[in-house]
Amino acid sequence: MVADPVRTPANRIVQGLLLLAGAGLLEFAVGGDRIAFHWTPLILGLTYLVAALVDGPRGGYRATALAIALGAAGIVNVVAGAARLRPGAHAAT
Repeated sequence: MVADPVRTPANRIVQGLLLLAGAGLLEFAVGGDRIAFHWTPLILGLTYLVAALVDGPRGGYRATALAIALGAAGIVNVVAGAARLRPGAHAAT
């Protein structure tokens, strides 16, 4: 009995397309008058997490992707919270 491979070529193509979509989102969303730069790690972490979920329950990237996404969410929370605490400042969200 041969087990199904976790990382099939089709999975790799879908993962690549998802990662390219995340890069495109960064290109159009971050910088200038758009969203603040501190959102970049969260966008990257969530993109990586979605791409990792394509591998299914036996995929090996989920833990790393979850750690990146949660760490980035913490960064966004701290930066946005610090902006709210400064008198007269507006949160960069």
